[in-house]
Amino acid sequence: MLADTFGRPVRFGITPGQASDIKVASDLLEGLQARAVLADKAYDGNDLREHIAGEST
Repeated sequence: MLADTFGRPVRFGITPGQASDIKVASDLLEGLQARAVLADKAYDGNDLREHIAGEST
């Protein structure tokens, strides 16, 4: 789930129980811009971090 500053859901994706949520993270962030991103350490993949850095500028 992608939430706004107040914790309200903006987008969400459903994955199979055995799949890692990081697989849909880029899709949830697509086309959005932010000044800051807060995420659990499970989302600390280099590809996702690079995607966020490119979208946040």
